[in-house]
Amino acid sequence: MKRMSLVIISIFIVLLAGCTKEAQAEVDGEAKNLEDLKTMVSDTKEELNELDGKIESKKSEMSEIETEFQNRESEFSELSKLAENKETVETDLSESESTLETLNAEIESAESELSKLEESIVKAKDSPVELMAGQWIVGEDVPAARYQASGSSNFVVYDSYGSLEVNTILSDGDYVFFAEDGYIIDSSAAAKLTPVE
Repeated sequence: MKRMSLVIISIFIVLLAGCTKEAQAEVDGEAKNLEDLKTMVSDTKEELNELDGKIESKKSEMSEIETEFQNRESEFSELSKLAENKETVETDLSESESTLETLNAEIESAESELSKLEESIVKAKDSPVELMAGQWIVGEDVPAARYQASGSSNFVVYDSYGSLEVNTILSDGDYVFFAEDGYIIDSSAAAKLTPVE
């Protein structure tokens, strides 16, 4: 038994020797003593704490990004609606421009027609007046204007008071006179009155 006690004591000494500062272990293929291992554990704990801090920081950033994403998603939805509205507005604008072009063409056509009608009216207004033999009242039968009378007869014009204004024979040539409202033109034969400036 003495032997057994000796073996047990030897094992105990070996175990104690393994727990001292000088005890060694193999880590990553290198021999390390207890102090080195404690330092490695301490360094690893510090790195772990730093990584935990970084993870928390990244989680906070991720939360901010998610919030920003939700805000941007709302903005994107609004922009999508605006894009759809833009297409509608562009279609409406295109239709309005087409309608405007049509209306402008119609206005041009109407202005052209009006211009022709005005020219026609001016021509009619400025057209010579053909008189048969007889008496004519200026302002009722003949518009008031300055005329060039032509024909081949006695041609007489009285003012509105009955005073003689013109007394000529047209076969001798044309005669220019003013005919105002109320004047009376007396022509013995057909006469032509051409408006003049």
